[in-house]
Parts: sequence; structure tokens; C-alpha cells
Amino acid sequence: MAVILVAYDISDDSRRLRLARALERLGYSRVQRSVYIHPRAYRGLRRRTLEIAARLMDPATDRVLVLTLPEGVFRDAVHLGGPRALGSGLTL
Repeated sequence: MAVILVAYDISDDSRRLRLARALERLGYSRVQRSVYIHPRAYRGLRRRTLEIAARLMDPATDRVLVLTLPEGVFRDAVHLGGPRALGSGLTL
């Protein structure tokens, strides 16, 4: 099954926090401060993620990137520094 990765650069603290909370409600786990991953890209998740991001961001100042990746791509990634970047309980 595919993996969805979301990365964003949002200038406003309030919008940034609302997007982070919305991603967590959808089941995403934080990889870094502005990078989230969902280990199971179920049908409609990408579309729902894009709808929420578009509603919460300001396209004049903010950027959101949504990538759908084959499962093995993230599993084979190399993580350097700090605790494991996947967060607690996330298994791919």
C-alpha cells in the first residue's frame, strides 16, 4: 500500500497549527516539525488531505506538498540524528 507524505511551509502560526491538528485527526504522524506521513494511503485520503490543506492555507504566502510514495520508498529511507523520526507506534 502507498504512503502519503505531507510537507508544508506555512507563515502564520494559527494556520500552521490548524493544519497540523487536521493532519493528526486524519491519522498522520509527525516526522519533523512540518512533515507528516500516513502509512496507509486509503482511498480518498489524498483528496481529503488536499481539500483540507487548500482550505487552511493562504496560497499567496504558504506552500503545501503532498506526495504519494510506494511503501518501500519510505521504509528504505535512512534516518540520521535524534530519535527515530517516525514517531511512536508508526510501523511501515
